[in-house]
Amino acid sequence: MMASGEIRLLPTTMRRMPVLAQSGCYSLCLTASAANNAVVSPAIPGTDNDPAVPASISVIGSTPSGQLPYLSVYTYQINNSSGMPVTGSGYYAAESVTNTAFNTNGQYFSAPNGVITDYVGLSIVTVPADLYGQTLTTTQTYTALYNGYFYNLPTVLQHTISVSSSGSVSISVSVISP
Repeated sequence: MMASGEIRLLPTTMRRMPVLAQSGCYSLCLTASAANNAVVSPAIPGTDNDPAVPASISVIGSTPSGQLPYLSVYTYQINNSSGMPVTGSGYYAAESVTNTAFNTNGQYFSAPNGVITDYVGLSIVTVPADLYGQTLTTTQTYTALYNGYFYNLPTVLQHTISVSSSGSVSISVSVISP
């Protein structure tokens, strides 16, 4: 019997991994770190054509955060193997981000209809002078959780934050590997 909130890891050669936990601990299971993207591949035999199975991510838009001047809210869409958006409830996603002080690596958040919300930029009010003329880049991947299985999404996103020599900031997110 597993303790509440535990996730049992299967060998990484497995194509998929069920969430194994006591009944009633689903929300606790979602906050557990699930091997940080080392568990599954999106290509599960027999489900490649299932329109509900997560297979990739696309960037669908951005807006200013309204909270901090150098922070934007990006939205991403989880897509199936045909590149079409997944729909419905029961989707969760966890990011894995490199080269950043603040991230939510390993924490699963609800992604209704496969839509993920991500804050990208600088969590500051004033840009420090030592950042003038600098370009900051990070890479980001996601693991989706759907119907009790984790799916490593192969899409790699790149966040680019450019600070001009005068201190103005531009933020972009692009897909660098589909």
